[in-house]
Amino acid sequence: MNRDSGTWQWDDVRFFLAVARTGSLSGAASALGVGHVTVGRRVALLEKRLGVTLLNRTPDGFSTTSAGQAILRQCTEMESAARNLERIAAGRDSLVTGSVRLTATEALAHQVIVPAIAALRQAHPDLQVDLVASVRSLDIARREADVAVRFARPTAPDFVCRKLGEVGFSL
Repeated sequence: MNRDSGTWQWDDVRFFLAVARTGSLSGAASALGVGHVTVGRRVALLEKRLGVTLLNRTPDGFSTTSAGQAILRQCTEMESAARNLERIAAGRDSLVTGSVRLTATEALAHQVIVPAIAALRQAHPDLQVDLVASVRSLDIARREADVAVRFARPTAPDFVCRKLGEVGFSL
C-alpha cells in the first residue's frame, strides 16, 4: 500500500495499539522506541485514513472511543499475526513465546490447569497463558479461546482433539 494512496497501513495500527495500552503518547513512544510526536502523527494519520476518531484525550491521558473499542480486538489479532509471521520468517518457531487463551471448567482449572501453568511458566517465562475458568463454552472458531480443556470430546469435526487423561467421579 502506498503511503500517499489514502489507505491505512498495518504499521499505523501498532501506534494506535501502543497508545490504547499505555494511555499516553509518551508511554507509547517509549514502548515503540520513537518520539511522542511521531506517535501522535501516526495515530492521527490512521484516524484520517479510516475516517473515525479512535482515541480521546482525557485529563488522565488517552482513552479509546467506541470506534476504537470496536476495532481493538482485530488490531490485537493483526499484531499477533504479524509477530507470528516475523517469528516464522526468522526461523525461530521453536521458541515458546506469545499469548495463549485457555478455557476450562472451574474444577479442572483449579485442580489441574493452574499447577500445570505454573510449571509451564517456569520453563517458558515469555509465554503468557490467559485462563478463563467457566462452564460456558468459548468459541475457538471465533478466537474467544485458543485451547479448551473439557471432560467430553467436542462435536465439531474440524477441531484437533487430544485425550489428556481420565478422571474418575464418585458420590
